[in-house]
Amino acid sequence: MNVKRILLTVSLSIILLFFMGSNTFLMLKINKLSSNLKALNVRLEKTESDFKKRIFVIENKYQLIQTQFNKRAFVLEKQAREKLNAIKKLISKEQITLAKTQLNDFLKQFGQTNAARTGRNLQTKLSVVGKPMPSNWGIDRWFSGENDINLESQGTTLIVFWETWCVYCMEEAHEIQAIYEEYKKDGLQILGLTKMNKNSSPEKIEAFIKKKGIKYPIAKENGSMTQYFKVSGIPAAALLNDGKIIWRDHPARLTDEMLKKYLKIQS
Repeated sequence: MNVKRILLTVSLSIILLFFMGSNTFLMLKINKLSSNLKALNVRLEKTESDFKKRIFVIENKYQLIQTQFNKRAFVLEKQAREKLNAIKKLISKEQITLAKTQLNDFLKQFGQTNAARTGRNLQTKLSVVGKPMPSNWGIDRWFSGENDINLESQGTTLIVFWETWCVYCMEEAHEIQAIYEEYKKDGLQILGLTKMNKNSSPEKIEAFIKKKGIKYPIAKENGSMTQYFKVSGIPAAALLNDGKIIWRDHPARLTDEMLKKYLKIQS
């Protein structure tokens, strides 16, 4: 046999054995890696399962807490509404001092409830009750009735705050006019005050007076009366008698009984 051929055969055999050994080693590594990945996947699946169970438990606890909180909040809100209604009854009976005291207590106890917003609004209105009537009315312009009202009168005067752009003011205008027509002969005075803000104008105010047939005095004020009577929303109204503010609320809440009392009308 040729020596070169023998050497070539041996060399090829050695190379073949080398590659076969390398492939075996590689396969062992791949198999071990695959086994490790499978074990890791099992652990991950278990961890995911445990995590979902914990999330489920947490969600159930949260829902339970939320339900209990809602129940407590509902009960508290109900108590607040009942207390607030009782205070409103005191106001309707003109027990203002007692109403103010109870309202302060109400806001301390129920300050975080939804009813507290109504309570704070009511507190603002009550804060002006008992104040003396303004000494300076801050009137910039009269649109009607300047000579038909005495702002220094100690009698009964209804002040109404309104604007031409206020839809609810337009709705109340007819009722205010009806009150004026009914009680004017008994001494009731009514004054409508506007700041003539936003898109209002003298022309719109005059058109409103004509369209609604308003007979009571209407004037533009400089904003000082809005502040003095603590007006934050319109329409708003205040009743004056004996030189002081005796009532402050929405004009729709003014009752015939109250007017008759201060006008000294026998039922």
